[in-house]
Amino acid sequence: MKNIFMKTFLIQTAALFALATSLFAQDAKPFAADALAYDSGKPMAWYHAAYVAGQKDSDFVEKEILGIINSKELSYEALRLCVKLLKENVSEKSIEPMLALFDAGVDPVLPCEVLLAIATEKSDKAMQAALVKHASNEKIRNEILITMGKRADRINLDSLEKYAASDDALSAKLAIVSIGQIPCQSSLNILNAVLEKTA
Repeated sequence: MKNIFMKTFLIQTAALFALATSLFAQDAKPFAADALAYDSGKPMAWYHAAYVAGQKDSDFVEKEILGIINSKELSYEALRLCVKLLKENVSEKSIEPMLALFDAGVDPVLPCEVLLAIATEKSDKAMQAALVKHASNEKIRNEILITMGKRADRINLDSLEKYAASDDALSAKLAIVSIGQIPCQSSLNILNAVLEKTA
């Protein structure tokens, strides 16, 4: 019985490996139309093909996604999967489309995940600008504050410091926590100043 199980396992593993090898060897094919037609529960072949394509040509995958990412026809589930792909195949070209997603009112976690994956100063500047633009939007504001903490870059300290003294208790707490994630003397100085004010 054990031998039969092992044989079945080896056959299935070999089949999966052959499928993956076959997909990798194929030329990348446009998937934007399939992504637009996708919704929860439907086949995800386009996603898997795009994932494999990204291993060979990240520019192709990013271009395909950016062509549809701001479309109103894209379902939430398709948008979520596109963001998942984009994080692995992202460049500064994706910054402006992510800012547009904030404007469109989608879950701010999604554009923030992509901006976090872009490890450049331009992405930080974009988050800072979005924080100012959407200061009155609690969800966007707080998600950007959280993302700045994950970023752990001192370039965002000025923005975070402004919210550390916010009248909004949650935003102030998130800003303080994010400041604590940035390892530098300036962070300690800001946190000490906050403690003095609340003492």
